[in-house]
Amino acid sequence: MGDNHFTNSKLQKNIKSFLFWILSLSILLINFTYLFPQMGYDYALVVSWANDYNFAWNKHGVFNILFSPQRCFGVPVWYNPLGVNFSLFHILSLIFSDIGTIVAYVVLYSALSYFSVKKFLSLFKIDDLWGEYLSVGWCLQGFILIRMLAGHLPFINIGVWPFLSYLLLKSEQSWRSRFLTVLLFSFLYSHDFYMANVYLFLMFPVSFLLLCCIFFMNKKFINVVEVSLKLTLSMILTVLMISPKIIAINQLTKNFQRDVLFSKVGWIDSANFVFSNWFLPFPFRYEKMTGWWYGNWESVNYLFPFLMPVIIFYSFFNFKENKRLILGLIFLFIIGVFIISGSYADYVGSLPIAKSFHVNPRWMPILSLGVFSSFVMFFEKMKKNLLIYFILFSAVIFTPFIFLDKEYLGISYTYRDGYDVENNQLDYCYEPIFGLRSELFPFDKIQGKYADPRCYVGENKCSSYELPAHLYDELEQYKLKPFKN
Repeated sequence: MGDNHFTNSKLQKNIKSFLFWILSLSILLINFTYLFPQMGYDYALVVSWANDYNFAWNKHGVFNILFSPQRCFGVPVWYNPLGVNFSLFHILSLIFSDIGTIVAYVVLYSALSYFSVKKFLSLFKIDDLWGEYLSVGWCLQGFILIRMLAGHLPFINIGVWPFLSYLLLKSEQSWRSRFLTVLLFSFLYSHDFYMANVYLFLMFPVSFLLLCCIFFMNKKFINVVEVSLKLTLSMILTVLMISPKIIAINQLTKNFQRDVLFSKVGWIDSANFVFSNWFLPFPFRYEKMTGWWYGNWESVNYLFPFLMPVIIFYSFFNFKENKRLILGLIFLFIIGVFIISGSYADYVGSLPIAKSFHVNPRWMPILSLGVFSSFVMFFEKMKKNLLIYFILFSAVIFTPFIFLDKEYLGISYTYRDGYDVENNQLDYCYEPIFGLRSELFPFDKIQGKYADPRCYVGENKCSSYELPAHLYDELEQYKLKPFKN
């Protein structure tokens, strides 16, 4: 009797979780497809990635390609920071067509994101109802939704950060389990890098350290020695896993050093930005925060709609009980102001690859784990209140639809980067390594229509930027075969 009750209870919880995940996935896909085939600008790149691998695998049995003829006249893939290699997206692209790969990736990563939160919540004593709310809210946070709309598909990998944190924070009973945890963490973490996401790869360690600070401020127990050991070993193993890609990227990017830097913004404007970013989507115009032309969609990084003001106001009314929570949020607010201010631009400008980073608000997800853990601890203390639950859950469900704006869209998915499918021809393309305005593209060195990709990485067998005749013919026929010396 008792076992049957336990089994039925567990089954009901699993069914409930599945239904909540389906709900969050439906909202994501509705936002993603409501104007299809019009898509975000950067899907010109993403569709190219998927088409590359699918075409190469189905036509020639090639699993990994070094160069793509449809990317900026033969730009390297393996050497490129935005070259997707050995990732879930890569594997899916061998099975599905271009748009099918993108949808499959969104579905699978939303599932991983949802259940990674469920695992993270096992570190807390929190009601199941609030747990479902937090899981849905994490999947629908502004950063994931807007990146998916704009075409920054690798950025949705932030969804598994709670699981990565769980792996580092959970207590281990043996060295064998610690080793397996480190191995799993390193595998997942290196996946971000091979998924062409240097941003998130650099942000996670800082975000995790801020999470630990919030734990300490709220007297949440952390085994410092064990966590530090696992984090150190995980980072070392991860660097070893991605070292071939790092070497290749450096070989290419040293020839194309972009000078962008972060925008330098006043401290008062930065504070206003973070405040509005936490409380409302974007009540003000802040293009200057985001770079030379980026709009407010780059600024939508808040986690849950309307949740931050609810937590802050509720906590102030119960200040004695929640003063540590308030102090933690103030600490994160100060860090956010520093990030947006761009006051570190001169230091970053002295670094070889990081100097090309830009758009200050893209670094706001550094706060995400700290803010999210504050949310969890808030609900951990709060008694179940169905009215508040209904209001907050309704806000999470309906607010994403305010982002249904053509500002994020502007390209038909039939146009792949450098390859106009409708007219069946290769054309001008955009490649980020050549600068935000393609100012570093060596047009003057290209004699013909396409460039020999070996020239970009400084190989000795490259005599000029003009593509050899036999490779030129191959490009004209759009045959994705490995380039041979």
